[in-house]
Amino acid sequence: MSDPSQEKSQQDDSQADYLWARRFDILNRAELSTAYHRKRERFFGLLDRWDKILTLLLGSAAFVKLVNMDTHPFYALPFAILAFSSLIFDFSERARRHSELATSFKMLEAAIEAVGERAFTEDQLSAWSARIREIESGEPPVYNLLVRICQNELARARGQAQDVTHISWWRALLAHFLPFANYEIRSSK
Repeated sequence: MSDPSQEKSQQDDSQADYLWARRFDILNRAELSTAYHRKRERFFGLLDRWDKILTLLLGSAAFVKLVNMDTHPFYALPFAILAFSSLIFDFSERARRHSELATSFKMLEAAIEAVGERAFTEDQLSAWSARIREIESGEPPVYNLLVRICQNELARARGQAQDVTHISWWRALLAHFLPFANYEIRSSK
C-alpha cells in the first residue's frame, strides 16, 4: 500500500511544477513580445528619421536646381518618391504602435514580477495569459525571422546556447522586410 501523505506530496510537487512552467511560459511570451516590438519600434523610428533627412536633402537639392533655372524635372524624383513613401507607409505611426505594444507587454511583465516567483495563483496565471491574448489581438502580423532573432537574444541572455538558431547574415538584414515562413528558419549547425 502506498502512503497517502506521500501521494499528496507528489501531487503538490506536480501541481507546483505545472504552475511554475506555466508562469515561465507566460513571462517568456511577454518578454519575447516586448523585445520584438522594441525592435520594430526602433526600425520604424529610424526609417522615419532617415526618410525626413533624405527628403530634406533631396528637396533642398531639387529646389536649388529649380532656382538656378535648370529645367530637369527628374532632380525632384527621389524627393517625390521619399515623400510618397513617408505618406503611404507612415513610419512614425508604425513606430508609435509598436512602442505602445511593447509598453503593454512590459507592464504585464512588471505585474508578473510584482507577485513574485512563488506567491502566484492559478487564477493569476489565467488572468496574465488572457491579458497576453488581449494585447496580441491588436498586433499587426509578425515577422517570424525577427521573432527568432528575439528568441535567440533571450536564449543567449539566459545562458541557453543550445536554444540559439543560426541565422545567416543576409536573412538577418532582411528580417524587417520579408516575412520568412517558419519552415525557412532552420539551424545550420
